[in-house]
Amino acid sequence: MNTLSIIILTFNSQKRIRQVLESAKFADEVIVADSGSQDKTLEIAREFTDKIFQREWPGYSKQWNFAIEKTKSDWVFTLSSDEVITGELREEIKKRVGENGPGNGYYVRRLAFFLGKPIYHCGWYPGYELRLFRRGKGRFNSKEVHEYLEVEGNLGRIEKDLLHYTYDSITQYITRMNKYTDLEVQEILKTGGSPQFKFTRWGLVKGPLKVFRKMYFKQKGRRDGLEGFILCFLSSFYRFIYQVKLWEKKREAV
Repeated sequence: MNTLSIIILTFNSQKRIRQVLESAKFADEVIVADSGSQDKTLEIAREFTDKIFQREWPGYSKQWNFAIEKTKSDWVFTLSSDEVITGELREEIKKRVGENGPGNGYYVRRLAFFLGKPIYHCGWYPGYELRLFRRGKGRFNSKEVHEYLEVEGNLGRIEKDLLHYTYDSITQYITRMNKYTDLEVQEILKTGGSPQFKFTRWGLVKGPLKVFRKMYFKQKGRRDGLEGFILCFLSSFYRFIYQVKLWEKKREAV
């Protein structure tokens, strides 16, 4: 009988970690990789598993790969500390793990919540992500941000939702935006990407406008109500901040 490990990365995740762990407890083992939580995250986690590993934060990809290396099961499922596995998804995961078919990995459909509302448009849904894979067949790439799992062999899809409770407040969005845009700029400067980047005032306007038009009109973000409008606007502002930070770093290097 094939077995399943679920790995979770945590850092001061007490707000939702109990719900996350409850949804993951069907697995044969649950592994928590924590990067120095100071709240009740670890206290709650110990109610569900004794496989808790703490280490200084090395970056997203390295932390995921560290957790993968701690697994012992035949299959691995990656789960963030703000994501919940629904009952329907749980049964599909168990089915894929048990049938031992030809696939080495499976994309999972993800439904994200913004300011407490499920977002079905804006290009967010269905947000397929590669999450379930045979141990030994998958690792994360080396990107600093927007890292992704790479799996050898055939891939399939699971058409059940993983719930992602992202951005409960505007403050949380702004805080993460500042962090993620810093990481994106570091990544692009490290890899030498976008060598043709040239700052223009019109480009600074055109880029964010393009993001807003795509999300709000083409991807029908207007159907998600006020939350959809706010999300599309903030996403365009994200693009603006990223461009300005990249320009700033390139100017400093001159």
